[in-house]
Amino acid sequence: VIAAGRFFDLGPGSASCNMTCKTAGIEWADYFLNWQMGIYWALLPTMLVTMYFAQKYWDKREGLDPDFEALREKFRQEEADNSNKAPKIYALLTVLPLFLLLTFNPIVTEYFGLPTIKLGIPAAVIITIFVSMIFEYIRKREFVEVMASMKVFFEGMGKYFAVVVTLIVAGQVFGKGLTAIGAVNALIAGAESMGLGVMSLIIVMGVIIGIIAFLMGSGNAPFYSFASIAPAIAEKFGVHAADVLLPLQTMTGFGRTMSPVTGGIVAVAGMAGVSPFRVVKRNMVPLLCCCVVNFVVVYLFILP
Repeated sequence: VIAAGRFFDLGPGSASCNMTCKTAGIEWADYFLNWQMGIYWALLPTMLVTMYFAQKYWDKREGLDPDFEALREKFRQEEADNSNKAPKIYALLTVLPLFLLLTFNPIVTEYFGLPTIKLGIPAAVIITIFVSMIFEYIRKREFVEVMASMKVFFEGMGKYFAVVVTLIVAGQVFGKGLTAIGAVNALIAGAESMGLGVMSLIIVMGVIIGIIAFLMGSGNAPFYSFASIAPAIAEKFGVHAADVLLPLQTMTGFGRTMSPVTGGIVAVAGMAGVSPFRVVKRNMVPLLCCCVVNFVVVYLFILP
């Protein structure tokens, strides 16, 4: 169940979402509200329902009958022993950037007739950091300790910044190379000669991205490689670039969650004390159902 949280690649913290917005030339709030929410109303119930039956099936097949009362007692004991736990109000800090971005953007302000206020992702993150520092100072009353804890934030930012920038550069080079050798035009011409439309290309590219994400344990690299050629395909078939990018970006989350070498899956398996393959097999059927629903909903409700 914890691993299933990686099914959907959503939120302002997702590098793939930001890459999609940049490539399609739209704001993050616009993409989230008008595109992603246009398919996730169907994907979320699909995941929840199929997960329920999949887990029931595997529990029965593996002969699992957990003692929930014993587990509850264990968790209560661990909570009582944890004297340095963070206050529960800290949970609100994790969703503060999302709240700020969804509140202060042109779509929401125009809908309610308010003055236009545009807040970017970096600004929302920095505001949240300052609010978090205030919370920590009120809690610990140690200014030097609070400032020292900021080191973790900057170290993490630097680490992931290097990875993301490298992937973006590599993806752009790959995409430009495909365009330069005429692969994109050949792909479009081949689809037209076979009587295929944009949906057929989306399915083919989505399956390729999903398979590569499965093999690599990461969806960013394959998505960045194909994202740069999506606008040319969209222009040729007369659709918005986000119409093409949305199902592809969604497939990155599905592909990596099916992979036993994904960092998140390995971490969840380690905490549970089981093999990553045991986690992945429980995700497999729900993910395959979500893949099908993804393409069906895009075809019915997203593409013009």
